[in-house]
Amino acid sequence: MTRSRDERPAVLTRIVDRLQQDLRYGMRLIQRTPGSSLGVIVTLALAIGPATSIVSLVEAVLLRPLPLPNPEQLVLVTAANRERQREDASYAELRDWQEQNETLAALSGFVGQNVGLTGAGEPEQVRAGFVSSSFFDVVDSPPRIGRPFTAGEGEQGGNRVAVLNHGFWQRKFGGDPATLGRTISVNGLPFEVVGVMAADFQFPLDAVDVWLPLPHYGQFSQDRRVLTVMGIARLRDKTDRESAKSDMSLIAERLSRDYPATNTERGILVTPLHEGMRTTE
Repeated sequence: MTRSRDERPAVLTRIVDRLQQDLRYGMRLIQRTPGSSLGVIVTLALAIGPATSIVSLVEAVLLRPLPLPNPEQLVLVTAANRERQREDASYAELRDWQEQNETLAALSGFVGQNVGLTGAGEPEQVRAGFVSSSFFDVVDSPPRIGRPFTAGEGEQGGNRVAVLNHGFWQRKFGGDPATLGRTISVNGLPFEVVGVMAADFQFPLDAVDVWLPLPHYGQFSQDRRVLTVMGIARLRDKTDRESAKSDMSLIAERLSRDYPATNTERGILVTPLHEGMRTTE
């Protein structure tokens, strides 16, 4: 199915717009200088070929189905400022969303950050995904080996545990099953490896090597003024996005009344996860 301009991710729209501008410029040049038409046509052909290939590549990468079960149920849940622009939420807001919504089967926070890893060969910088314990329910993909985080491990003060991405486990630990129970050091703090994701698991928003409980994020705070986290969620069965948007709008209104110092004119956006590359809804 061909997508309209409004359905294309912003990066793809910019590429198509630039290609159209180049074509219009080339046609005007041909009309003004007929004698040089052949050279202009050759130049345009050389330019259009790579540009078309780039568009095809972007279409293939950005518009392919999400590599997760029932991807149509997955949504990005983010705060919105008074201009309805997407921005991060506070951890306290995330907890309010989790506790008050009536349309989401599961909602997890997510923060991606580069961290220092030691205790496993040479020290190196890896990509960490800090998530709620509900994350594995959201993506409907439990670890293939070991287990996910327990509810208690996802709370502030919970045990330091880690789930490894399969590729990282293969590269760093040689795929050794004895990695389970091993302690690794992340930014100088010990974490016990409790699980390894399946080889075919792919998280579409970030290339994560190791998953850690959200409260262990370095800038974690209960302060509503500290905006660091986004939400990813799975809709309940037989629930559409419009119902979820209405549900979250009611929550936003409630929070605006309860916390006027931080939440006045602050909204909540619910966007299909496959549109997560867009800058605005």
